[in-house]
Amino acid sequence: MDSEIYNFPPFFTRQPNETTWQAQLSHWKDVILTHCRHTKQWKLGNTDSIFENKKIQRRLKPDVIQLVLADLVSSKKADWVDSKTKTEVWIWWRSAEEWATQILAWIDSTGQNGSIVTFYDIAGDDNPGVPEMVGMDSIMLHKVCQVLAHQGKAAIMRDEDGNEVGLKV
Repeated sequence: MDSEIYNFPPFFTRQPNETTWQAQLSHWKDVILTHCRHTKQWKLGNTDSIFENKKIQRRLKPDVIQLVLADLVSSKKADWVDSKTKTEVWIWWRSAEEWATQILAWIDSTGQNGSIVTFYDIAGDDNPGVPEMVGMDSIMLHKVCQVLAHQGKAAIMRDEDGNEVGLKV
């Protein structure tokens, strides 16, 4: 990572001044979201390598990492994978609503209104409808599709076993 702030040693130490700490949290959020978007990383854990900068020999302490992850969750940029253990988060570099808008734009642009599209059509590896969503975890994709269903813009399609498999728009 080549961010100026990321290579600044005090960035890896929780700042005692509250105003400075809030700015530091904001910078951590930006660094994490930029990194995850660039690397298409959808899940981030408290032992992830982003919390260590070997170049400057610094690592964020575990209790501070938890505060950073909690801030991501409280700002709606992440969801806990397991709300009991709170060791990993799903990263939303775009909100579920923004992803839903992208899905609708793709459906409109390809004339698929009134059709059924599978989750694989949307985010699969082979010619995905929304290329930025390739590799998105199915749990996150389902949350995005739930947004469309709640907005009344799509219906969730299920297979014989009741598993969500796609959308009818």
